[in-house]
Amino acid sequence: MDQLLAIKVFSRVVELGGFTKAAELLGMPKTTVSKLISDLELHLSAKLLKRTTRNVTVTAEGAIYFERTARWLRELDDIDGGFDVDRTKPRGRVQVGYQCVGCQQRPHSQVIGFLCALSRH
Repeated sequence: MDQLLAIKVFSRVVELGGFTKAAELLGMPKTTVSKLISDLELHLSAKLLKRTTRNVTVTAEGAIYFERTARWLRELDDIDGGFDVDRTKPRGRVQVGYQCVGCQQRPHSQVIGFLCALSRH
């Protein structure tokens, strides 16, 4: 288990209040999020989240763990941010959607050209 990843995922689940929202934000399958949380709970020998079919709530142990790890994750982000030399370049994922009428499920050459140009920068 990647403990750092599991802690980050746990943090997102708590902040967003659910596995589905966290999975969408993190760009990973919901099953992966669930597995990471289960592995983390097993590693800690503690139940961090109470799950039902309709919601997720944080246990007492989970609240303590979240509070401590959230502080640590913020510090880690600050440390990592100190090494980011070029803050003028955009970072992260870009999601592009378009509607094409009559193109038979194939993107126009302009869209392909745009995405290629974007990937070079």
